[in-house]
Amino acid sequence: MLQVLDYHINAQRQRSGHAAYTLHILHVDMSTVTGDHQATERFEAIKTRYSTYTYTMAQLSDVMDQEEVLELATSILEEEQLHGAKEEKLHKMLSVTTSPTARGDILESLKTKVIVATAKAYDCEAILWGDSTTRLAERTLSETAKGRGFALPWVVAESESVYGIRCQYPMRDLLKKELFTFADTTEPALTPLLAPTITKPAVSAKNSTIDELTAQYFESVERDYPGIVANVVKTTAKLDLPIHTDAKVCRLCDVPVTESNPDGRKTSTDFCASCSRTLANPA
Repeated sequence: MLQVLDYHINAQRQRSGHAAYTLHILHVDMSTVTGDHQATERFEAIKTRYSTYTYTMAQLSDVMDQEEVLELATSILEEEQLHGAKEEKLHKMLSVTTSPTARGDILESLKTKVIVATAKAYDCEAILWGDSTTRLAERTLSETAKGRGFALPWVVAESESVYGIRCQYPMRDLLKKELFTFADTTEPALTPLLAPTITKPAVSAKNSTIDELTAQYFESVERDYPGIVANVVKTTAKLDLPIHTDAKVCRLCDVPVTESNPDGRKTSTDFCASCSRTLANPA
């Protein structure tokens, strides 16, 4: 996505002397949680290759500086667990998760909070997500399996999102395999700058997250039936649910809160049905 946008911006500058927009590129360092220190190395390589833009590196633990996240931590942790550095408090929050899927879900929600907060802090007009058709199909299935099917219009739609900032998906009409072909044929190749995305079937599905399982599924479907992947995203795009600015949203994932779970049971007014199950003891 950055390669295409860089080409577009340079073409505008050559044609008229200025570009209609510029880019602020954010990297959220999650290495203290995931152990992936190579992501920062790739980020530095990207800065060198596309040196004309503004870059920011935020730590995932920065999310603990947000008042709403501190309130969330207070509601799910014991008082003695609230002391220490923000990295320590982040690890304690993750420790309340009940499964690999729950842990991954919280990580994604917290990373999104960091991205949104950074975009607002720098007064950005929109957040550009690099999700391909394949990635959006994966999210559609995984979010539905987690109990957030009702919120898909907010999760994958190009609109003024519940985050209070517009979200765009410039790669939404391209399959993952098409993007990798583009990366291989670009001169110089983009492949060294990309995160590895090899999805190997787990020995036991019990230890896999829902996100990992859906990624494995769509990777196999994409090889022989790419039209199915595209149809999942096109069908989801037809869902139209208006966003009410005064709607109550989940304190963790920020999607609108419904009054009951899919099975009809009353849920917490502070968390969506999915996050209510993700957290061990939401207050």
